[in-house]
Amino acid sequence: VLFLNFSTNLKNSFPGAKLEDFIIYPKDIRDMSKPLKVTIKFSANNLLPQANLPQVFTIPEFSSRFGFIHMILRELSLEQRKFNYMTSSTCAVTEESTLTLPPQLKVASLPKKLKTSIVNVARLERDITAKNNTLTLKSLTSLDNVEITPTAYKNLRELTKEIKQSTSLRPIVQLDYSKLSFAELKAA
Repeated sequence: VLFLNFSTNLKNSFPGAKLEDFIIYPKDIRDMSKPLKVTIKFSANNLLPQANLPQVFTIPEFSSRFGFIHMILRELSLEQRKFNYMTSSTCAVTEESTLTLPPQLKVASLPKKLKTSIVNVARLERDITAKNNTLTLKSLTSLDNVEITPTAYKNLRELTKEIKQSTSLRPIVQLDYSKLSFAELKAA
């Protein structure tokens, strides 16, 4: 089931992508004493822009589909509360993804780093960096308290909107003509 979920999410980001390697640690994914770690390796064709126009580039993100925290955040359906909201646990999900771009692409711009929190309630961090043609995404979504006051609940609802908005922010890439072969230049 996990393989299918990762594969589907990957193909949504990169149609035609092929999942080449898939490793889950720990082997017993029900062992909550160890953090769940998934390593995937994939290849995808036709990533190059068809023209020298900047284009939005998608980095596959998996953390928003897994973890207890997102189940809790989806339950924040009331506009406001009169009494404290109780969860059964604190929880967090972190993700770090690295993606090596083809040498013909260069990063034109990156989304701004996001770091926000509700003191003693929740944290959201998301940062995309580029170095040596490798994009790195680091994100953290954390629920730090099991009892959330009505005021903090309202702020937490706003934070969930920020989470959705932040995952829509993407890097912009474009062709680097200095790295294209003659055949690729002719086609461009």
